[in-house]
This record gives sequence, C-alpha cells and structure tokens, in this order.
Amino acid sequence: NAPSGPVVDIPPEPAPPADNAAPEASGEDATLQARLEQLVKDAGSAAGWFPAKTLAKINGMRAAGMTTAQVVEALDREIHAEQLQLVSRRADAAVLLARRAVASDRAALGRQLAALASDRAAATDTVAAEALDRRRLAVASAARTVAAAARLRAAGGVEAADRRLGALAVGAYVGSTAQVGVGYGQAQLVADEQGELATVLTALEAEQRGSGRSLQLAARAEARSSAALLRARRAAREAAVARATSASVLSVATASTGTTRATLAAALGQLRQARARRQVAVAGFEGPEGSSPDPVPTILGRPALDAAQLAGWFRASGYVALIATPIGELARWYIAEGDAEGVRGDLAFAQAVLETGGFSSRDAVVEHNFAGIGHCGTCAAGWKFPNARLGVRAQIQLLRTYAQPGLTAAQLAAPPVLAALDPSSQYAEGCCTTWPALTGVWATDPLYGTRILELYQQMLAWALATGG
Repeated sequence: NAPSGPVVDIPPEPAPPADNAAPEASGEDATLQARLEQLVKDAGSAAGWFPAKTLAKINGMRAAGMTTAQVVEALDREIHAEQLQLVSRRADAAVLLARRAVASDRAALGRQLAALASDRAAATDTVAAEALDRRRLAVASAARTVAAAARLRAAGGVEAADRRLGALAVGAYVGSTAQVGVGYGQAQLVADEQGELATVLTALEAEQRGSGRSLQLAARAEARSSAALLRARRAAREAAVARATSASVLSVATASTGTTRATLAAALGQLRQARARRQVAVAGFEGPEGSSPDPVPTILGRPALDAAQLAGWFRASGYVALIATPIGELARWYIAEGDAEGVRGDLAFAQAVLETGGFSSRDAVVEHNFAGIGHCGTCAAGWKFPNARLGVRAQIQLLRTYAQPGLTAAQLAAPPVLAALDPSSQYAEGCCTTWPALTGVWATDPLYGTRILELYQQMLAWALATGG
C-alpha cells in the first residue's frame, strides 16, 4: 500500500498553444501521471533529506515547463547517472589502488637497481683491491727474498773476514817463530813485516765490522720485508673474504631485484585487469558504444551497489528487520545469488524491502519469503521456503524467468528452489525486462515498479552522499 500522508499538488503541465487542441491523455500518459503523483505523494509524506530533495526537484522541473513524460524520464536518467557514478567511482578506486601499487613497485625496483649498481661497483672495487693486495704480496715476498739473500751475503762476508784474520794470525805467529835466532841485522825487516801485518789486520777488522753492519741492515730489511709480507697476506685474506661477501650481497640484490620485477609485472597485470573491469562495469550501464542507453534499470545486469552499501543504507534508513538472518549476510546473498543468475541483486534487495516492509512481515519471518511469491490478494500467506538463503534464491530465479524469454530450468545456475518455480510453469515467463514492467504482473499495485525504483534511488543517493 502507498504510504499515508498529505498529498502535494503538482503544478499543471503548460497549456498547449491556442491554435492546437490539447490531445486526449493516452493510457501511457495517464500511467506516467499516476507515477509522478505517487512520487510526489511519497516524498511529501516521508521525513528526511532525500524525499525533500526529490520533491524540490520535481516541482522545479514542472515549474520550468517540463511535461510529465519529461519529468519521469529525467528522474529515470538520474537513476541511471547515479548508478554510473557509483560504478565508476568504485572501479576508479580499484584502478587507483592498482596504480599506486605499480608506482610503489617501480620505486622499489628503482631503489634496488641503484643498490645493485652500487653493489656491483663495490664488487669491482673489491676485486681490484684484492688484485692490488696480491701484487703487494708478491712485491713483499720478493723484497723478503732479496733481503734474505743480502743477509746471507753479509754473513758470508763476515765469515770470510774471520777466516782471513785467522789465517793472518796463524801466518804472523808462524813467521814470528821462524825469526827466533835471526841476527840483529834483520830486526828492521821483521818490524816492517809486523807493521804491514798490523795494517792488514786493521783493514780486515774494518771489513769485518762493515760486513757486520751490512748483516744487521740486511737482517732489519728482511724483518721489515717479512712484516710487510705478513700484512700483505692478511690484506689478501681480507680481500678474499670481502670479495666473497660482496658476491653474496650481489647475488641477494640480484635475486631481490628479480622478485621485485615479478611483483611489478603482477601489479601491472592487476592494473590492466582493474581497467578492464571498469570498462566492463561502466559499459553495463552506458550501453553499446554510440548508442543512447535506456535509463530505466533492467532486471538483468550487474549491480551498481555492493552488499555493504545495501546493508549500510538499510541500517541508516531506520528499518528494523525481524528475521533471524543478519542484514549484512542477507545483502551478501542477494548480490551473490543475483550474480549467479545475471540478475541485479541490488534492485532485488530493494524489491524485497518494499515487499516485506524491511524484512519484518510474516512472510519474511516465518516463510523465508521476501518477495510475496505466491501471496495473492486472497491468500493468507505466500509460499514457504526451507531457509532464508533459498528464499533469496527463489526470488532471483523468478526474476530471471520473468526477464529472460525462453529460459529453461537447465539454464539456471541452481535447480529451481520449488518445482513450481520451473520457468516452464510460469505464465509470465519472459514478460518483463525492466522493473517498471513488473507492475501488474508481480503485484497488482499500479505503482509497484515505481516504488521499487524510488527505494533504489534512495539507496544510490545514500551511497553517493556517504561514500558507503
């Protein structure tokens, strides 16, 4: 039944030109007029910002001289525009997230490539340092060998000087002994020989001292060379360790870069998928390229609202569901079952809210029947379904049957919930492609489709206003 409340007068349509007789209202014009009157009546009797906005909009369009048909078409187009805006915004958010992921992965890859270049340069420097240390080691080793040879030569010189001194000493001794008994006339000759011997001895002692100093210098040079050799060996070992470490770091950096490249490729794939999903989603509401889309929402198609938005609007609207199933889970079922059958689950939810008064009717609570299925004007109750999930499925299946001519049970995503829901047993199979077309078929209320769309537009407006 229509909500009670004051009826708001609708400004009359502009009068036709005086030289033209006003045509009689056709049946279609009368239906549009009745639909518009009901919209105004509902807006005038309800509280909240949305009905007031709707009422002001309708009155503004009529005051601007728009006909009833133009006003209704404008309202339908507004629903279409809001659906498109919602779908685009949700799809754009996914595309934006994918873009950010790609940008982040690219930045990470850039940093890793820079680090990899630095690691490669460090590895090159390490190898060069190792080569230098090995050259130093070779030089130090050669210097030590030379110093050791010099020490050996110096030691040989000392030994030779010692041998010569010993020989001279022996010779001097033997010569002195041989002179015993020689006459005084030869004394001067002995003295001269002894003087020469003393000179030679002095020279030999100097040579011995020089050889000793050379030996000391050679020993010190050998010690320095040995120390340098030890340092060079230690540096070479450290260079080898550094080279191994650098190679390990380089290997890890290379592997990390490869992983990031794979992550970036995956992110680019997700970005392409998000863009493709946006294109598909928007195309579902825009119609074929180059065509003028029908603004009246169809029964078959993709939803513009998701389960969270349906549940959020329901709670914000002050409804109190009496069924045991949480409203969030019920909303998810509408979207899931709708997607399975290609039916607009968000609009089916709006239909259920209208049929059950916000899931509070006896049919909803006791029969798990959310769409008045089988509930005729003289029937005490509608059909009963085993559980709430199957109640949602039954509604979705019947909507698809009404919207798709020639549908068979085999084409349904799941077997008919009840045998009576087999498409072949439905007299109205394929009758209605849009929600307004359900008027007089699904329900006798002459504004049945209009009221579904009115609720649905409230959902759209709430989602756009709250970002829900």
